[in-house]
Amino acid sequence: MPMLTRPSIILPSFPLIAAMALFGAAVDTGKAHAQDESGDEEQDFDGEGETETAPALTDMDKVRHGIGLRLRYIFVPKGLIELFMEEAPSGVSQTGFGFDYVRRKKNFEFSVGFEYDKLAPDDGFFVERGGDPQQAGTTDEIRFDGLSWYTIDASIVYHHPLSPLISLRYGGGLGFGIVTGDIISKDAICGGTDLQGGDCISGGPETKEDFFRYPPVFNVVGGVQITPADNVAINVELGMRTVFYSGVSGQYFF
Repeated sequence: MPMLTRPSIILPSFPLIAAMALFGAAVDTGKAHAQDESGDEEQDFDGEGETETAPALTDMDKVRHGIGLRLRYIFVPKGLIELFMEEAPSGVSQTGFGFDYVRRKKNFEFSVGFEYDKLAPDDGFFVERGGDPQQAGTTDEIRFDGLSWYTIDASIVYHHPLSPLISLRYGGGLGFGIVTGDIISKDAICGGTDLQGGDCISGGPETKEDFFRYPPVFNVVGGVQITPADNVAINVELGMRTVFYSGVSGQYFF
């Protein structure tokens, strides 16, 4: 009897076990199908439904316009003048100022500038190259009557940031100038070697020298820019605009 009892208990349970197995398989199939549909919907959403938006422009990407004021110290060493003269009383040491229109985008700056500079060295006795001041015809007493120039130039400058506050700046440009004033000379002869100290005398009529009044301007600049505010820049510069210069300039951006 015990051997007959176990099959009688197990056999009626087969339909229940089979039903449970079929139900479990159906549930698993339903879950897998639901996951597949969910994945397809997510893929469709990520692919077709997504719209791309352009990144917002930063301040560095925008074109900025500004104005500037420049102050200059103009200099030409006496030794440089004496490459072309036997002797000169001094070099050039003068001042100037100017204005700029500035257009800047990212680290590049384009500017158009107008400037006025005095150009005259000291009045005195000049000896032509290879001349002898104790012989007539090679020495002149020269005075400069308001010698100066007005220039306009266009320049491109690149900025290399070192920090949010300080940048290196360097670049160059081209322009032209108009020289005003006169160079007035008289023949002179000297009795000694102290030309500027009283060993020379001049005489005869005064002559206005002819010279080219429309020289080109070749601009090379290097320096440091300080930006204490987003729309304010201060530049400390050293360069050459046909003549050497150092100076400071300020810029204000709108």
